[in-house]
Amino acid sequence: MSLEMIIGTILFFASIIVVTFLAKKHTGNLKNYLIGNSNVGGAVSAFTWTASAASAGLFLGAAGLAYQYGWAGLMYLIGVFGSMFISWVFVIPKLRRVAVSRSILTTPDYLVMRYGEKRIKIISAFWTLVFIVPMIIVQFVGAGYLIESTLGLNYFWGMIIIGLTVAISTQLSGYMGVAWLDTLQGSIMTIGTIVMVYLSLQMMGGFTNLNLKLAAIDPSLVQFTGNMPLSLQIGLIVSYLVAFWGQPHLTARVWGLKDSNALRSALPISMILGVIWSFGAGLVGLSARVLHPGLASPDMAMPSVINGLPVFYTALLFFTLIAAMMTTANSLLLTAAGSVSNDILPLFIKDQDDPRVLYGAKLMVLVIGVLSFVLALKPPDLILKINAFAFGGYALIFGIPLFLGVMWKKANLSGAMIALTASPIIYIAWKMFLSRPTGIHEMIAALAITIVLILLATLFGKKPTEQMLEIYSLGQIPKNDQEGHQ
Repeated sequence: MSLEMIIGTILFFASIIVVTFLAKKHTGNLKNYLIGNSNVGGAVSAFTWTASAASAGLFLGAAGLAYQYGWAGLMYLIGVFGSMFISWVFVIPKLRRVAVSRSILTTPDYLVMRYGEKRIKIISAFWTLVFIVPMIIVQFVGAGYLIESTLGLNYFWGMIIIGLTVAISTQLSGYMGVAWLDTLQGSIMTIGTIVMVYLSLQMMGGFTNLNLKLAAIDPSLVQFTGNMPLSLQIGLIVSYLVAFWGQPHLTARVWGLKDSNALRSALPISMILGVIWSFGAGLVGLSARVLHPGLASPDMAMPSVINGLPVFYTALLFFTLIAAMMTTANSLLLTAAGSVSNDILPLFIKDQDDPRVLYGAKLMVLVIGVLSFVLALKPPDLILKINAFAFGGYALIFGIPLFLGVMWKKANLSGAMIALTASPIIYIAWKMFLSRPTGIHEMIAALAITIVLILLATLFGKKPTEQMLEIYSLGQIPKNDQEGHQ
């Protein structure tokens, strides 16, 4: 291991230890532990929201798509940026207004209030755990392989290092620790991405030369449609367009916002971070296609570029990818624990201020962390398949009822239950049996069918009660908006 890597490793993990113990004092009750007592500023909220959304899958996946399809592989970013904008401008402000007036700790809290059905908590907790645990496992697996390939440590020890670090730091520090670490590690990701882009373009001789070299390999690589299957391209755009406001580990950041001023400052910061990270990873993938045209897998595009750099830059970019994995893993882990402690334990312990509820949340962080670690040692194929569905599944299960709940006064319980129960079944069934013969992406099909069913359920189902309408009204912009002081 090089001196640069040793120093970087010491500084990286030392910073985690310091932040963890500084944040530990903010875990005195369940609200502090799960959402930082709704006292998180705009910059930190932007970093923790965006870093939680951008796992290593963004860096490796965006680079891989660009490597395989050229500029056409990056058209899905239309959906990414569209979803970020819709989230911060239309959905998050309304959700936060409700959170100001009501005690909301998790996404199911809002859904129960908006649609007036307590069973939603159980259904939501089930889907949260079904999809989140595989997502945590994949982060651990990616980190283990990255440590093995870069540091030369055995995969098992790489898993030990990352798994224990994420589980223990999250268990001790709660939401504030996760948010501060996301900000610190998100800063590393930003610096690393800018360095990656600079070095990649330098090796290519500039942006224009990059495109000229890509066109010489294959003219379709510099076309926005290219040779990427249209159904895949549209499917990815649609999937990401509806994705972000439905992810439970991202909506948790809404409940932690300090005030509307924090919300307004978070929007531009989040968008800038998203652009840097997404396009940065894509440009590295395009450069890899020129530098290493014969890779066995497109997912190796970014590692192939990183491994060919001087040691200092390799170390910086290694920690960029590790940070991307850890920022997502800790947010997922805290969300899974919050789902158990806030949505399941209250069935047995009615008093939310009961110390056992907070202890239960902390215990579940360790339990889920250990479970994810054990399964990550040799992940079953089923887990990898579930993870592939998770992002789109959350968009359907939570994204639709959340969006309709804040945007449509007539949204009712029947429609919400269709999203929570029928949409994931349609999504999975279409992928398994109909995606290939029809040529229609499973997300497009599931979204279209679910929307039609919800419209029918709204038309023929029971109208929203006064209580449901009250929750809807709380989220709307008041005529004289003085919320900046809240």
